[in-house]
Amino acid sequence: MTTYQCAKISALAGWLALRAVAAPAIEAPQKSGDLKSWLQPGNAAWQSLPESTVTMLPQNIAIPNLKNPVFQKLQVRAVVTNGWLCLRLEWEDKTRDAEVTRAMFTDACAAEFAVSGNGTDTSPFMGNPGKPVEIVHWKAIWQDDIEKGYRDVEHGYPNHYYDYYPLAKGKKADQISGPALMYNPGRYLNNPISQTQRKEPVEEIVAEGFGSATSQKHLDSRGWGTYQQNHWTVVLARPLSTPDPTDAQLKPGTNIPIAFALWDGATRNRGGRKHYAMWTDLKIGGK
Repeated sequence: MTTYQCAKISALAGWLALRAVAAPAIEAPQKSGDLKSWLQPGNAAWQSLPESTVTMLPQNIAIPNLKNPVFQKLQVRAVVTNGWLCLRLEWEDKTRDAEVTRAMFTDACAAEFAVSGNGTDTSPFMGNPGKPVEIVHWKAIWQDDIEKGYRDVEHGYPNHYYDYYPLAKGKKADQISGPALMYNPGRYLNNPISQTQRKEPVEEIVAEGFGSATSQKHLDSRGWGTYQQNHWTVVLARPLSTPDPTDAQLKPGTNIPIAFALWDGATRNRGGRKHYAMWTDLKIGGK
């Protein structure tokens, strides 16, 4: 039996055993107001909505796993407004981490939706073959790229030495184009992780099991976060319906399974080394 097969069996066993850990249903009432206002984590209107506490668990099924968790709970509020679902996630984090170097990693969060299945036939562990999941993924470093400008190697290593790149001489990473992109293979190959000019600090991912996560080419979702008094508060927003067949289509008046993940940059969380939550019912308001 391969390591991957063992991981799948362990994941299935854990999924069945831990379903009882799921939080009570999250209410997403329908409210008026413009999307721009609801995207603000500090918008006072959020305080009038019901709050759910979601239990976070260390991912210790697949490698790389998490042995020493730091997050135990996540506070979630939700709202439906003008055809959008907005999720407000809040958790305690003693440090604000938004750097990525050889030894530093970024804080992040994500919300996961079952695309075509339900909480019984779709695994919360990145989905399973034939039962994909859609993930809206926010990173602190991506938001800093928008607020502060893209940070290149010289930001993390101000005393670095680099070779001579004639076609890119005198230009920063976000300024080069054409043949000079051969020195930046990530951008040359249109790797979404290598973007230098982001409009949103989020990406959308589709997955059908471990190792299958793929960034979607088209981004429908939005997001924004704030860090105050040792707490992150992040709003993730996505349309209820989209023309993308890899997106979950959300219908007012129905319940759907939703799951969450958190990454702590200070303790070197990244990729599968994360905190996760089991499926929880999300009640989508409206008719």
